[in-house]
Amino acid sequence: MKILTCRLELLEPLLATSLAGDPNSETTCDYLPGSMLRGALIARYAAHINANPASINTTDPEFARLFLDGSTRYLNGYKVEGNVRSQPTPLSWQRPKGEDQIINDFAVEAGDEEKQWQVVNFPFCVIRGDGEPTSVISVRPNHTIAVHTNRDRRYGRPRSDSGAVFRYESLEAGQTFESAIICDHDDDARLLREFVGETMQLGGSRSGGYGRVRVVIDDKTGWQECHTEMESADNRHITVTMLSDAILRNSHGQYSTAAGVLAEAISTRLGGIVLRPVPEKTFIRGTIVGGFNRKWGLPMTQTPAIQMGSVVVFELTGRTPSIDDLCLLEQRGIGERRAEGFGRVAINRHVKSEFNLVKSEIKLPHISPGDVTAASITSEYGRELATMMVTRMLREQLDERLAARANSLGDKIKSPSKSQISRLRLIIREALRKDPAVGRQDLKAYFESLSSRLSTRQQFSRDRVNGKRMIDWLCDTINDDKGAEFGEDKVRPQQIGDSIKAQLTSPIIYEYNLRLIDAALMRAAKHRRKE
Repeated sequence: MKILTCRLELLEPLLATSLAGDPNSETTCDYLPGSMLRGALIARYAAHINANPASINTTDPEFARLFLDGSTRYLNGYKVEGNVRSQPTPLSWQRPKGEDQIINDFAVEAGDEEKQWQVVNFPFCVIRGDGEPTSVISVRPNHTIAVHTNRDRRYGRPRSDSGAVFRYESLEAGQTFESAIICDHDDDARLLREFVGETMQLGGSRSGGYGRVRVVIDDKTGWQECHTEMESADNRHITVTMLSDAILRNSHGQYSTAAGVLAEAISTRLGGIVLRPVPEKTFIRGTIVGGFNRKWGLPMTQTPAIQMGSVVVFELTGRTPSIDDLCLLEQRGIGERRAEGFGRVAINRHVKSEFNLVKSEIKLPHISPGDVTAASITSEYGRELATMMVTRMLREQLDERLAARANSLGDKIKSPSKSQISRLRLIIREALRKDPAVGRQDLKAYFESLSSRLSTRQQFSRDRVNGKRMIDWLCDTINDDKGAEFGEDKVRPQQIGDSIKAQLTSPIIYEYNLRLIDAALMRAAKHRRKE
C-alpha cells in the first residue's frame, strides 16, 4: 500500500460549497472535501488518455480502481497547524462552563457532576503529547467574504433586470491544508503522482478568481492519519472516532446515523465481531451531505450521515479483534463513497481524560523589528514561516506593480474585437493552470494561429503596446523569464537578514506576466464597453 500526502497552499480563495447559507450566498466548508481532489485528478486522467471527462468509460478496470471502487481513497484536506495536519474535534470533548483552558474527554471519564459542562466550539484540533496533561491546539480555518454581481450571459455584464447581488464566503488564501491519497496498489500511486502538477484548480467559481492551489506531494509508507493506541489497556472495549463524515445504511437499506448501524458496519469489517454501544459513552451527531456530479451536470442526492468527530465506545461481547484487523479498518474505512474520503475512522484515539487548551502553537513575543534577524530564527518551521512571510510581502508589491502597469498598457489596446479579447483571456487563464513550459508552448501555438489569419493579424498589429506591435509585446511577455516588468529594479526585494529572502523565481515571473496580460485585456474590454 502506498500513500501520497498532498500539501495544498491556497493561492486564491477557495469555495468548497457546503449546504448551509441562504439563496443569495454560497458558504464554504471548513475543509477541502476529498471529492474535489478526486475530480481534479479525473480531469487530468481524461486529458492523459485524450478523452472527454463526461465520456470516459467508467467500467474500465483501471479507471474504476483509480477513482470509483474504493481501492484508491482521496482523503479530506484539513488545515495544517504547526506543520501538522489537524483532525476533527471529538464531540466527546467538553469544558467546564466559565473555564476556557481545561477540556475533559467524556469518552474516557465523565466529568464532575457538580460542574456545568459545554461542548467545545472549534471544528478542528491538533493534539500534542508533550506535557502533562496533554495540550490541544484549537484550529479554525479563516474565511473571507466577497460580494459579486451577477452578469448577463448574453451581454457579459450586469444589467438592470439581471444584476442580482450575491455573496461568496470562501476559505481565505494563504492557508495550507493537507490531504492524502491512499492506494491499495503501488502502481496506482506512481500513475497518480504524474497527474498532480505544481498547481491545481479546486472548488467552485474557478474562472472567477477562486480555487488555485499550489501542491506539494510526497510518498510516505509509514504515514498515519491519526495517532491511535491499538493495544488498549482495556481489551474489552474499543473507542471509534469518526475522522470524516460516514454514510451508512441499516439492514433495510435506509440511511441511518444510529450507533447500532455503526456497530454493524464496523463488525462487518472486523469479521463479525459482536459490538455493543455503551450508551453513556456514545456521542453521535447527524449531518446532511451532498455533492455535484459533473458528468451528469446535476447535484447529488442529499443523504443523512454520521458527522465527523462523533465518538462511540463499544463493548466487546465475543472475541477480541487482532491488531491487523484494526489497522485494516483504519486504512479502508466504512460505509459508502469511501473513494471520496467518507467513512474514515480512528481506533482507541482516546486514552487521556484531560487536556490543556492553547489557542495557537505560535507564540509571538513582544520584540521590536530591529531584533528580528535570520540568525534568531533557528527552527525549521520558523524559517519556513519567515520565508512564507517575505514571499507574501513580495507578492503584495508585485500586485501593486501589476495593477499600475495593467492600467497604462490596457489604454493602448484598442483594435482587437471583443470576441478576440475574450478568447485570448480564456487561453491565458488556461495557461496559468499549467506548467510554465507547457503553458508557453500552448500560447506560442495560439499566437502563431493568430498571425496566420489576415484579419486577426491586423487586429493584433495596429496597436503599439510598450513601444512594440501588440502581437510582439504578447510574445515577448510570455517568453520573458528575467522579470522585465517585475524585476528587482521595479520591485524592492523583501528579506530577513542575509539568508531569508523572497526569490523572484521563474514560475512567479511566468504567473505575473500572464496575469499582467489578462489584466491589461480586461482594462481594454472595459474601455470598449464605455465607448
